[in-house]
Amino acid sequence: MAKGRMMPEAERREKMTRWFLVENNLHQKKALVAARVPVTEITIAKPRAIQGIAFPEEERERVLEILGLANTPLNETETDREGVFLLAVRTATVSVADWDGKNQSGFARTAQEVLVPVVGDIVLSVPHRGTVAPASDEKFHIFIWSAPAGQAESRPPEKIWGIKVDCRDEGFLPSGQGVAIVDSETGWAVGELVGNNLFIHHDLCHHGTDREIQIFRRLCEEVVAEFTLSPEKKRERQRQISERERQRSREAYVRECGRRLQSTIEATRKSIEEARRTIRDCQKQITQAVRSEAGLRKKLEELLSSSASAEKQFADEFDKLLQAPGVSSVRVADGVVQVFTDQVYIEYDGRTYDIGKFRLDIYTSGGNGGVRAFNLSRKSAGFHHPHIDGDGECCFGNIADGVAKLIGEYQYSVLVQVMVQFLRSVNPDGWYTSIEGWPVVKPAEEVKE
Repeated sequence: MAKGRMMPEAERREKMTRWFLVENNLHQKKALVAARVPVTEITIAKPRAIQGIAFPEEERERVLEILGLANTPLNETETDREGVFLLAVRTATVSVADWDGKNQSGFARTAQEVLVPVVGDIVLSVPHRGTVAPASDEKFHIFIWSAPAGQAESRPPEKIWGIKVDCRDEGFLPSGQGVAIVDSETGWAVGELVGNNLFIHHDLCHHGTDREIQIFRRLCEEVVAEFTLSPEKKRERQRQISERERQRSREAYVRECGRRLQSTIEATRKSIEEARRTIRDCQKQITQAVRSEAGLRKKLEELLSSSASAEKQFADEFDKLLQAPGVSSVRVADGVVQVFTDQVYIEYDGRTYDIGKFRLDIYTSGGNGGVRAFNLSRKSAGFHHPHIDGDGECCFGNIADGVAKLIGEYQYSVLVQVMVQFLRSVNPDGWYTSIEGWPVVKPAEEVKE
């Protein structure tokens, strides 16, 4: 390029330093000058008449920090002054995608007042206990009673930041995808900040009460702090939160261990008292056992002294048993006295029926009904006798108590006579099967002889 040649207009504009103008900031000129920011007062007519302080583009970040606009959404607009751009606060709004709750306007107004100046446009929605993937557009999204992932299985505390919780339906826990915003007094994670998404974990808009709005406002303020605090202040703030959480957990741990210790103490006291009662009961049982043992010894002596006479009595009873009418033989097994009968006949309705010979099993313990009877000659329709079933169980009717008593008194000879009489009788009102199933013997007079 020849010396002294004029630079093209486009190239000249590109190499020019851009300046920014913020309206109504003349009162802050002193602070900018003290920070050694090169500034100049300037007046523009377009897009509207404004007088303010302009500063070069490379100082933008530092100037906005000094002016308190570091996190404020701003629009750049060309002015009628070449190379000067107006920085104006971008107007942001709160919109509602869907709302399943109460007091929508109260929540929107709070978000407008607290969050909009920092995060810009906000979209409110209530997934109502549903999980939602974080949005990735240019807006800030608030999801009430939701989380990026997980299940609503944790009940919120009675108070959050000291404010009573009106709806304590099960809420979510943080997913770990973002920054948890925690009430340090209770340890409850009220929400999770994931990028430009705020997930509120419990049903905060169920009733729309003033208390719910207060919790929401405090939560919004915590979000503002996350966006606006310097890294140093964030670290300090997190340190304080962690310290409060550590102290809260320490106190809860001490309470829990103390509660368990107290529970163990109470259980030990109860065990001691139970042991004392057991000792008293055992002492009583020992006394009773000593007395019982003395009585049993006396009884044993009496039994031993009378055993000889008892044996003679039992022998006599056996002889009587063999001599009982209708008895052919007797056998004794463990706990069972087996009596074999002569032929049994029953006279009924002018006929004599041949029932057969029987084996009577007398159970000395009284078990199995005391006595079972088995027909050794024949059965009819599976029955041993009109009043004896296929298992030998006898339908004694009103003599059942007498049978049991005779067994208890060892009066087997009398019992056998009762049984023989039982075998020789029949009652059509209570039989298992008709007597006509057995053969008739003729003439009846011969049978009697």
